[in-house]
Amino acid sequence: ILLIDPYSEYTANEVPASKTYKNNLTPLLENLGIKFDPNIIVAQKTENNFNEQNYVGWFNIGKQTDSNFNELTRGFLNFSFRTPGELIADYRETANYTPLFSTSQQSGIFPTDFVKYADKEMVNNSFQSDEKTRILGFYISGWFESLFEKSIVDGTLMEYKLPPFIIGSIEKSSIIVIADSDFINDGAWNLTQYQSGSTVYDQLPGANNADFLLRAIDIMSENKDVAGLYPNYLINMDKSINEQIYNRIFQHYNSSYQEKRKQIITLQDELEDYKDSLFGKGITPTMSKIQKLENYNRRILELQEELKYIEFQIKKANERKVAELIVMNTLVFPMILIFILWLGIKLYNHYQKQKVLRLINE
Repeated sequence: ILLIDPYSEYTANEVPASKTYKNNLTPLLENLGIKFDPNIIVAQKTENNFNEQNYVGWFNIGKQTDSNFNELTRGFLNFSFRTPGELIADYRETANYTPLFSTSQQSGIFPTDFVKYADKEMVNNSFQSDEKTRILGFYISGWFESLFEKSIVDGTLMEYKLPPFIIGSIEKSSIIVIADSDFINDGAWNLTQYQSGSTVYDQLPGANNADFLLRAIDIMSENKDVAGLYPNYLINMDKSINEQIYNRIFQHYNSSYQEKRKQIITLQDELEDYKDSLFGKGITPTMSKIQKLENYNRRILELQEELKYIEFQIKKANERKVAELIVMNTLVFPMILIFILWLGIKLYNHYQKQKVLRLINE
């Protein structure tokens, strides 16, 4: 599994000097039949840009329905990317190339150095979609020749301690290439932060990046029997059935719920700043300014009511699902079992009767 990146934001935040670094994996990727330009960053303008600035360099990609290799992505709802690069397949006859993640046609590209040193607002203002779909990840399966013509330790003492050098693969290779090393940074996929008063029900991953990689490791190491068919947080047996049902239902409302919460927090911050600007200077507010304060309060109350309504919808959907399970387990499934048992007895009696008649006729 190769996680490459034209701009690793996590590394740049930890080590600012790394902004000038460019990886040296291009020859290896070319040998695998993948073209990658570290001087290009992919951006996308969608409703799923998950940040306060609606930053085009950070975006989510939903369920991948057009992927031929559904075993890797089946059941996952969302993948998050931060300033990724673009991958282009230069097909080899001995290998198969399957796209894993692709942008919509609302994508565009930027020079890497521009995104590194410009602020987010400037990047947003400069964004232009060229109406092209771009691949951000590939699954590659096949046989490849070595990048080297001979062993890199040829003629040294180490050569005798290692197995013989082989010019090409003798087993089928399974390789995943993702053009974003921030794909595994928890800041990119674990978006839910713990807040005072929140419960275990509130702690849901914002994307399935980590779930995807865990499943990929199981599948590529031929451990398909233990590969999770769905994200672990949906089938975690440490949680009660009710918690698991709640988590599943909450996923369908998560985006709108988080959006309302963000709007409320933003308005509350603006209201506090506005109050400070009014009363901090000891100036008596005018009627228009008082009206603006009331508008802030009214809008916050409206959003809180909308948030409560979403919570009410989640609660009702959860109750319906629990009721359905209760009915299925206490009525439908037992009735099906009783019917199967009755049908089995009837068939057995019919068989015995036919057998007796056959004996009498004989």
